Amino acid sequence: MNRAAALLALQRAELCLLLTRSLCVREPLFVLEAALAQGAGLVQVREKQVPREELRQWVCTVLRLTRAAGVPLIVNDDPQLALATGAEGAHVGAGDLEPRLVRALRGGEELILGVSCHNRCEIERLTPLADYAGLGALFKTSTRADTTPCPLDDVAAVDSLRLRPIFGIGGLDASTLPLAVAAGLSRAAVSSAICGSTDPAQTTAALRKILAGTSDAGNGRVSRFP
Repeated sequence: MNRAAALLALQRAELCLLLTRSLCVREPLFVLEAALAQGAGLVQVREKQVPREELRQWVCTVLRLTRAAGVPLIVNDDPQLALATGAEGAHVGAGDLEPRLVRALRGGEELILGVSCHNRCEIERLTPLADYAGLGALFKTSTRADTTPCPLDDVAAVDSLRLRPIFGIGGLDASTLPLAVAAGLSRAAVSSAICGSTDPAQTTAALRKILAGTSDAGNGRVSRFP
């Protein structure tokens, strides 16, 4: 998938699956296929402390399925691996390669680049060099137990900026997502709720239904890219 096609798919995406094998109660590829079948519009491979060759092989396996579904694949924390495998993008956070340095890599300008942000100031500072942002954590989460949730008041403030697609992240499930949507959230990145579900297809469908009334992706509009 070239950058133009990946950007179009990104703009239409309302739900991002953060695929983490250790969180899956079903076989990880089953979880991935179920989420894709129910309309997950973006997938991020999110693995920690995995040998690089094993991670490379896993990314390539996931990429075959996401590409067949027309869904961009994002590699967490590792732009070089994204470039090496042909994944459509990379996501970087605090402590990772800075966005400007990712863009300076050979092929870096072609990556769909996501950044982690915790408030409006970071959104305004980091998104000019990125294609989308993850905002959070919005709620306490088992994957980031030491994270202090950001105020839900920030959700409406940053979403109204329309600088780039903004995905809320952190502790989002069927009970918390409605609260975030009520605060103005229109896109979500979800890990435990889908990976930890015995019925990931049903869970994905339920989360998309919660988002359906608020997302630009659901009514044919796309976010403005300056």
